[in-house]
Amino acid sequence: MKQRLIQTIIQGDNTLGQVSDKNDLMKAQQFMHARISETIYDFLNNQNANEATGFSYELGEGNAFNITIKKPGRVYANSGVSFELLGNTLLSIAEADEEFPRLDLVVAVLDDEVNAELDLIPFVQLRTAEEFSESVEPYPPQNINAATELHWRAVPQIRTGTPAATPSAPALASNEVPLYLIAVAAGASQIHDTDVFDVRETILTLRKINQLVGKNTIDIAGLLRRIEIVEDVGNLFINLPLIFGQFRTLNDILSSLQRQLASVRNLPEIRYKHPKLALTDHATAQIPAAGAVTDDVIAVPVVDIEVGGVINFGDREVILRPEKFADATRNARFHQVTSNPETVKLETVLTLNGVEQIAADGAADFVEKASEFPADRARPACAARNGQFIEVFGGLASNNLAHLGDWLTYDVDNDTLTTRVPLTALPSADRPAMFPCGDGTNVLLICGSESDDTPQIFKLDAVSGAVTEITTTKPTGVQFFGDLIATNKILVVAIRKEISGFETDFWEFNTSTNLFTQLGVTGSVPSLTLDYAHGCFYRENEFVLVKFTPGESASGRTYIFNASSLVWTQINIASPYGNTAEKRAPLSRFRMANINGRPLLVGGLLAKETDPNNARIWELQSNEITFSTAKRIWNAWNATFEPLTDAGLCSTLIGNRPAGRAALFAGHGKFSNAQRKVFASVQGGLVATTYNGEAAITLADTSTFATFSIPIYNNAWEVASYMLSVVGDWTDSNLKVEVSFDDGDNYQTISPDRLALVLASDSPGKRRLKITLYNLKSSKPVLQQLVEIFDEDGAQLEQRIVIRYDSPGAVRAVYVDRDGVITLSATIEPSTPDKCLLHKVTPDGAEDPPIVKNYINRRRVHIKYTGISDGSAEFDNELAVPVRYVDARAVKDADSVIYKIGDPEVEFDAVVDVAGVVSGDAWIVELEG
Repeated sequence: MKQRLIQTIIQGDNTLGQVSDKNDLMKAQQFMHARISETIYDFLNNQNANEATGFSYELGEGNAFNITIKKPGRVYANSGVSFELLGNTLLSIAEADEEFPRLDLVVAVLDDEVNAELDLIPFVQLRTAEEFSESVEPYPPQNINAATELHWRAVPQIRTGTPAATPSAPALASNEVPLYLIAVAAGASQIHDTDVFDVRETILTLRKINQLVGKNTIDIAGLLRRIEIVEDVGNLFINLPLIFGQFRTLNDILSSLQRQLASVRNLPEIRYKHPKLALTDHATAQIPAAGAVTDDVIAVPVVDIEVGGVINFGDREVILRPEKFADATRNARFHQVTSNPETVKLETVLTLNGVEQIAADGAADFVEKASEFPADRARPACAARNGQFIEVFGGLASNNLAHLGDWLTYDVDNDTLTTRVPLTALPSADRPAMFPCGDGTNVLLICGSESDDTPQIFKLDAVSGAVTEITTTKPTGVQFFGDLIATNKILVVAIRKEISGFETDFWEFNTSTNLFTQLGVTGSVPSLTLDYAHGCFYRENEFVLVKFTPGESASGRTYIFNASSLVWTQINIASPYGNTAEKRAPLSRFRMANINGRPLLVGGLLAKETDPNNARIWELQSNEITFSTAKRIWNAWNATFEPLTDAGLCSTLIGNRPAGRAALFAGHGKFSNAQRKVFASVQGGLVATTYNGEAAITLADTSTFATFSIPIYNNAWEVASYMLSVVGDWTDSNLKVEVSFDDGDNYQTISPDRLALVLASDSPGKRRLKITLYNLKSSKPVLQQLVEIFDEDGAQLEQRIVIRYDSPGAVRAVYVDRDGVITLSATIEPSTPDKCLLHKVTPDGAEDPPIVKNYINRRRVHIKYTGISDGSAEFDNELAVPVRYVDARAVKDADSVIYKIGDPEVEFDAVVDVAGVVSGDAWIVELEG
């Protein structure tokens, strides 16, 4: 090995050299050796392109908008080069946008072979060959600033995202590795740990892999030696006659134990997250249930099951839920057993109209269907009869002069358009309007026309074809639109032409009495122009309307009408527009419908006036968890169908409200011919479904996730504990629940059906709840109802809330299986790896509480029964599994001497007689299952 190294450096025309000491060379070798050792230690082969270790973070305190990336940190490339974090790095986070959220990305920038800090190093100018031969004296040494080493370094930087209604993370450069994603909420004044998401691609070390698979490496020879030793030991005879009654080899003993363990290893076991008793108490392995009687007019025997218990089946945990009772006649439900005001139970039915979608992927769109109209048209009227059929009527013919009067029914499920023949002829109309009645049978038709402002109005029986004309007081005008906004209540907006301009009236049609009533509205009443306004159902008893002023940029305004108070309110948000964002041209001849619980606006001008490819869709969304109109935005995206105007648009009904699937009928197209086409909606985000015949929500097939909130609940006092039960079909993998009791300052993730101790609550506590659904393809959650329980005393909640069900009329055993399904059986059998025996119910009269026996479920359970003999002794065996070991003893009352008594015969679910105990003596019987 060479022991000296000549380093050279060029300055101008001169070559300078340095003679390095051998110790310097050794340092370089040691450095490289350390690098190779670290790489071998950290890696298996076939890693991803860049993997990291370290780079922990710390947020600034209080309102400080910064994050510190801390040493150590190292990034590995598959080329074998690693990049070091040289020191803790403080990064500043940009201020939050007031209107939109954004995503910031913390990255490690990889710098390859960067000079370290310069240092003065002694160099000498080397003599040329000619100078050396001419015996020129050596040049004197001189100090030169030069780098002592090269670094491969990882430099933390922050990439600030762009605020948007649905923000996306900044793109990565080729030499950047992602570390953390920071969600900066609109108007945020502080960054919390819950806003920081770890996106590091971390290395998987050999030791970690061994820990994951539960194995340690060993060579074959060593393994064989171990086997030989085990075989030698296994063949040894062990003297254990007290247990086995004879000499047995260790192999025999271990085999016997293995057979026993195999039979019990997956037996169900009851556990409590917050045990109320010592774990040595066998009652901790029971879920307490007790008989009771309702205090209704007619007393009904019931069984109350304490909440909070978990049944562990080894590979999964099951929590008792009322909707999991297989027998619906048991009327299982949550019940508050005390009238204590410190406990509150709140139930919320989940429908699209009652929740707020906060975030989701997968946007709504419309796709062309095979069905076609028999004749070209624009401005057709349409309204849903129910969740499957949509009625379509009339419109303007292709020559823009002739009026149409044909009636067709569109089947959303089967994509068919069927021509209808009404029992009474209907007039033609170039500006017809249709409204759903919500009864599954009828729709309301207004035959509006440019040439007649006193239109005929009809109620159509879409099943029989019967026609009933409305001849009492009715609206006048040229353009009509509206929607069913409550049971038996249709809001109708009528725009009339007057000499002075356009006037607007607001009417209510009662579908039960068939009467119109003109409404005396107040508030910010919108002034409308023909073809520049439309609206749809918003929430129960509410209607949303968008209107523009012709020729005025950025003139869009959004209004909410409350039918209970008859008040119009203009909400202060940016509205939809046509053309580009700079021009914000007013929209005209657009249509609106409530689809999936969110108002959708389709049609009107293009995103660009010259864009021939894609129509524009606008959706009214929430960008914060507030359930408040003040936090709404109109979000837009390009659709896949070609642009059109004057189309018919409506959604099917969910129950008796518009919110389901939607269809788009005909219309004009500057760049396409859509006048005979039908387009059906493709769902995105939250969509409607059913669960056990009731309305529910789930995820669209096009979405991988969706987050929603429900209305804020203002509790009357500080909340100490909380439990949420979710009715529906879900798993811990496809459902995430986050709750806050301090108005959103601190969220904590909770598990449904389990008692949660509240970490932070205001006084009184304001509950905000956000739930995220995940589409795992193999399983998609369906949610129908939320049951929330608030408590002021912490763990006392489990004593005040129970699962109550109506007692059966005969003796029944109650089981829960590994899927959580609860069944009642006339046959009483022990617990198995597939089902857990909870309790047995024995009726005790029509108006008396039933007798309930609770069973002990614990693997390898060992319990003691004790008592004082009065000449006889007995106890009830509560083990949910057969007994395999019994030991009975007694203690003399006089001198406390222990004496052996005969082991009693113990049968499953039976009363056990203890014999051989002197009256007055204490007895102890130990059982093992």
